[in-house]
Amino acid sequence: MKKKILVIINKNINSGPNTVARGAVIGDSVDSNECIIDEHILRDKNESLCSSFIRLYKKVKINDYDILHSHCLLPDIFSSSVSFLLGRKHISTVHNIPNEDYIFRYGRLKGFTMYLLHLFFLTMMSDKLICISNTVMNSLPLLLRNKSLVIHNFVDNKFFQSSCTEQIELFYCGHFSALKDPSFIINNISSYDINFKFTLFGDGDLLDYCKGLVVDDSRFDFRGRCEDNYLSYKREGIFIHSSNTEGFCLAVAEALASNMKVVVPNIEVFNEFKNTLGFSNIYIYERGSSSSFNDTLNQALNSKFIQPNNIDYLRLYRFKKELYKLYALT
Repeated sequence: MKKKILVIINKNINSGPNTVARGAVIGDSVDSNECIIDEHILRDKNESLCSSFIRLYKKVKINDYDILHSHCLLPDIFSSSVSFLLGRKHISTVHNIPNEDYIFRYGRLKGFTMYLLHLFFLTMMSDKLICISNTVMNSLPLLLRNKSLVIHNFVDNKFFQSSCTEQIELFYCGHFSALKDPSFIINNISSYDINFKFTLFGDGDLLDYCKGLVVDDSRFDFRGRCEDNYLSYKREGIFIHSSNTEGFCLAVAEALASNMKVVVPNIEVFNEFKNTLGFSNIYIYERGSSSSFNDTLNQALNSKFIQPNNIDYLRLYRFKKELYKLYALT
């Protein structure tokens, strides 16, 4: 009998965790004789938390799912609780470095409380954890690492094709927030006395502030939140990223799949990209250092693009094979 698996996400929005979660349900065909996979959206904007929990509980009980696979904090709490109550197996995908991410996003007190809450449910009620990188797994306590494995994220097939560019084209895609710190990039690049086009995708609390930094500089093009950014990406363009913490960074992986050079801060996951996964065209600067950033960007601008030989590792088919293998063994 085929196993029945329910993949649970928080809200129906376009986000990195949701993209990865939906990779189990849609996309390239993989031998799935062992399982049937459905999707469940946890939160409805008109629904209370209690109603969301009851709706999930009833769905699992009526449809008799064998495995609940959740993504992010609230789905993890609700799904692991339902799994415990109904005697089902529970898998969680950990998308961030919890002890860093929650504190950067929500402040020390609230962030640390969320971290402890997440650890409790992952420790007590989850059967297996999927970490999206070795960096994420190594950040977890030993008790959690003992029931974890790494399945690196995938990149949507639409990113594996990009047109060439004749001019200097720079790109940013991410939240305009203190966590990502895009103002650091904008302040440094605006001082360059060269002709370039810098296209920035994303929204957030700091978007208007960042626009104000270069309000009279036509080289900067802010596009807002966009689902077809891949249409603008250019082969041998330069994708620039800044962040204080990352579990994997799908935006950088998408840029690599689009055959771009990437300029990124020296946080651990990008060392994993470069040294463990062996991706080329990665230029790493010291986080927060303007001199290091400018030296690294100049190096990327003046270096020849290296044709990658292992970028297919980021394709959906590899991701689904590893995921389905785990489902079969759970």
